[in-house]
Amino acid sequence: RHGEPSAAEATMKEMSGLSIAPNVASYTSLSVAYKNAKDFEAVYQILQRMRAAGVEPNDVTYTTLVDAASREGDAERASALIEEMEESGVELQTGPYTALLNHHAKASNTKEFGALWQKMIAKGVTPDDRTYGALIVLRVVQGDVQ
Repeated sequence: RHGEPSAAEATMKEMSGLSIAPNVASYTSLSVAYKNAKDFEAVYQILQRMRAAGVEPNDVTYTTLVDAASREGDAERASALIEEMEESGVELQTGPYTALLNHHAKASNTKEFGALWQKMIAKGVTPDDRTYGALIVLRVVQGDVQ
């Protein structure tokens, strides 16, 4: 799952040659490979490929996309992806929110962090250990730890 994107692409091509259609897990794993290789544009292109193939992203896909945008420092794109996820009917989970919360925490963006946290709660998404981990990071970055 975290290997070289070229190897993952070769496997996708092999699947296609065997008339095996890639599913959401296949595309998401490929996205993770590109994200880990820091080829963020390729991560976003996978979403287009998925949709062209009639495969809709799930919460894990959106987590990967939002994490890629956050790691790239593109909070605007990450926020847009979260909005897209919310509107798409995908079951909302903590992963995408936590990915962007981590970005805001590390950048000490208190206002954005708070707004996203409140939005997540309002959407009925309960923070988990990783979400609270982002809150801890924010407080550490701000020196608000006793």
